[in-house]
Amino acid sequence: MKIDIKSKAEIDRMREACRMSAEIRDICASAVAPGVSTGEIDALVANYCEKNKVKASFYRYEGFPGHICVSINDEVIHGIPKAHRLIMPGDLVKTDVGIMKNGFHGDTSRTVAVGVTDPETLRLVETTKKCLAAGLAACGPGVHLGDVGHAIEQVALDAGFGVVRGWIGHGVGRTVHEDPQVPNYGTPGTKTILSRA
Repeated sequence: MKIDIKSKAEIDRMREACRMSAEIRDICASAVAPGVSTGEIDALVANYCEKNKVKASFYRYEGFPGHICVSINDEVIHGIPKAHRLIMPGDLVKTDVGIMKNGFHGDTSRTVAVGVTDPETLRLVETTKKCLAAGLAACGPGVHLGDVGHAIEQVALDAGFGVVRGWIGHGVGRTVHEDPQVPNYGTPGTKTILSRA
């Protein structure tokens, strides 16, 4: 594993790509509603990219046909947007979007519960928010990535859930997937040590 350490100027460029990724992510999340197709959500990203003269990170990435990943219910990630796939009441919709600007990528996602009333599904959503908060709280100089993953997994396990081991988080930068790999599970005191830039 080779982690590409960025300069301050490069990090500033990454921040702009991340800011734009978050902006279109929020636009997409606001558009999620019953009767809207995942293809319509994809078109929002395509239009945003054209208007802002940026590239959707996922478009044509390893043959992926969409500008955004839209995953519904039990699809964990990488759902392909389609004009005929409609969002329905009770759906749990995950939007995952990346923007490339000035040679750097941003990558972010959001989950929208569309009229979900099932208490267990709502508890799952709240638990994932707590997992994210625990992972962020565990980060810092001198911390191992195993500590971060362990913090995330412990929150999930304590709530009676598990974590998906087949997919993990990752760094971004000049490419949409960079080292380090960031799993949502781990053994304290193992893996890459985080440092201050």
